[in-house]
Amino acid sequence: MTSEERPSPVISAVVVNYNAGDLLASCATSLFDAGAAQVIVVDNASADGSVAAASSAVGSLAPPRELEVIQTGANLGFGRAVNIGARAAHGELLAICNPDCTLEPGALANLADFLERNPTAGVVAPMILDSQGGRYPSIRRFPSLWVSAVHAALGLVWPSNPVSRYYRSASDQPLGTDRWASGAFLMLSREFFLDVGGFDDRYFMFLEDVELCRRIIGKGRAIGYDSRARVVHHQGRSSVSRPYFVLAQHSLSLWRYANQTLEGADRLALPLVAVGAALRFAIGAVRAAARRRMRRGE
Repeated sequence: MTSEERPSPVISAVVVNYNAGDLLASCATSLFDAGAAQVIVVDNASADGSVAAASSAVGSLAPPRELEVIQTGANLGFGRAVNIGARAAHGELLAICNPDCTLEPGALANLADFLERNPTAGVVAPMILDSQGGRYPSIRRFPSLWVSAVHAALGLVWPSNPVSRYYRSASDQPLGTDRWASGAFLMLSREFFLDVGGFDDRYFMFLEDVELCRRIIGKGRAIGYDSRARVVHHQGRSSVSRPYFVLAQHSLSLWRYANQTLEGADRLALPLVAVGAALRFAIGAVRAAARRRMRRGE
């Protein structure tokens, strides 16, 4: 059977929702429009009516579609919720998608084609754009200890510092083993995702994608990137409403990742990592408080 005669793989999409508002409906409809056969929303106890609105939106598509919803009853975090959705999916391929993402035409087909043509790829990421059309770093270098420290310390107050630019400037080559792919949008074999263990449940949010990519590379596979596939990421709907919680989770994940991956003499730097994570939280909290005061006109 030639590649032209081979049936297209069935794609299941898993979207983790927490009060994403109208963005969830846009995300779900774009996934179905792009060819997803199944869209599963794992809802982490949202209270904003976003799931009902999304179900109504996909029901009005032509032909009408049905959103599969799994209610967790609590906010379980991102990785654990994705794992629940992946176990309920039936497609050969799994698309992991943030609720604040929308797909441009052809994105799913291009990513599926990439995986078929590159069997050494364990996962593939698309080109991700922000709301203004700028490039979001969907592929980044694995951070060394010193890069992590400088990026954590300066990234919030000087985003364009040279070390942060280096960290975000991973190669745009189709395949690589020195980089990780953002969990904002990923595609991979559902069977492989489950075989490799899915996301590490200990990461509530942040760095679970970095840790997953390390295990994928440890299995002898590469991290793929396909610039033909484009996804728009409208960032931060749920993060804006809970800035201190999000900052705390980011700092906790930084510490957990360092504790999990540093070896030998590098482990002597763990106290410095803890200080850096705490400093990052403090700087972020001050900035978040200032933004809130500005919005209130204080």
